[in-house]
Amino acid sequence: RRRGPASSCAFTADSRHLAVAHGDSTVTVHDLAAWPLPDPTTVDVAAAWSDLGSPDAGRADRAMRAVAARPDQGPEWLRSQFAAEVRPDTRAAQLIAQLDAPRYAVRERAQVELARLGHAARVALVAAGRTKVSPECRQRLDALLGAVSGPDLSADGLRADRAVETMERVRTPEAVRVLKEWSAGPDGATLTESARLALARVEPRPARIEASTSGR
Repeated sequence: RRRGPASSCAFTADSRHLAVAHGDSTVTVHDLAAWPLPDPTTVDVAAAWSDLGSPDAGRADRAMRAVAARPDQGPEWLRSQFAAEVRPDTRAAQLIAQLDAPRYAVRERAQVELARLGHAARVALVAAGRTKVSPECRQRLDALLGAVSGPDLSADGLRADRAVETMERVRTPEAVRVLKEWSAGPDGATLTESARLALARVEPRPARIEASTSGR
């Protein structure tokens, strides 16, 4: 049925439904959580890891469905994969220390290298931004943080966002537990920040009701 051009649309608070107002004055509600899954007996979950970080959205979507099709294994598998990827970010910390070096050329070179690292340096940059530094270093940190304030489109960033989205769709107790573990990670990490947003949708806080003190 032709409904005419869409005039407006809105997501529900949990982002699981989309309401669309059409030109014929009707409104349709689309279930975004309706996600056909492959046959779990044919799924190779381990093969999905590289595809989760692929720039090809089709490959990434198939990988997400593959993990979601195994809710008994997928959450723990993803948790262990990210745990194995954690490495100390010593390079970014060394470069940040050089932002306050006596020589201008060293400070400039450190900023250029940090900019090249992009989102990979964001955790260290956020931590450094909370410390007391010189005015020039503060200016450099603010510029670097501003450059990585948007979405992380690197393979690692895409993989983290898609893993979180998959766990949010699965929503089993184990999947929620993994989201909580990820949300406790370092500030600025793509996995941490994405998991915190997902948890706010999965477990929204109840509205706070202020007690009346007026005596009425």
